[in-house]
Amino acid sequence: MSSKKIFAVTGALSYSGKYISEFLVKKYGAENLIIRNFTSHARHNVLSDKFPGITVENCPYDFDNPSSLTKSLEGVEGFACTYWVRFDDYKISRQTVINNAKKLIDAAKEAGVRRVAYASHTKATIDSEIPYIQGKALLEEYLRETYEGKNYGIIRPCGIFGDTPQESILVNNLAWLLRTFPFFILPGNGQYPFHFVHVRDFAD
Repeated sequence: MSSKKIFAVTGALSYSGKYISEFLVKKYGAENLIIRNFTSHARHNVLSDKFPGITVENCPYDFDNPSSLTKSLEGVEGFACTYWVRFDDYKISRQTVINNAKKLIDAAKEAGVRRVAYASHTKATIDSEIPYIQGKALLEEYLRETYEGKNYGIIRPCGIFGDTPQESILVNNLAWLLRTFPFFILPGNGQYPFHFVHVRDFAD
């Protein structure tokens, strides 16, 4: 039996998931680690390029087969769930995304995962008029109910930026507006904080 530690990360080879995986590598060592990467499509294994010796196992988002999700989470010590979509569009509805995320939480509990971390939002409240934020709050509530008495964590970043322009889209868009126009519109009364966090700090 392998003595390696096993962690599951949604999108372990993409944006925030990649940084979460790198944090785990730095903590445990690449040769001592197995990352189970929940993904909807094949992606170049950037972790193996950077950390020779790491094992990355791709696990499909098989939401129509909950037992498959559970099997992918068997033996996992910790599960970092960042699964979400920004917009409610024709490809997948907000409610479908919420239901899918609940299936991941259910699968983690069924598989006996001891620790779950969920990426939410600073202003997550059930009564929010913004579907994106309200959906995050619904998932927080579901995680608390499902993992009651167990080890779970909820991370609430406001906005995330990274090392490259591609990882800092919102910040870059705001900067472009400031450079391009002689004015900047603040919704409401403008009396509210908005604190960006680097994706590496988010992962840590």
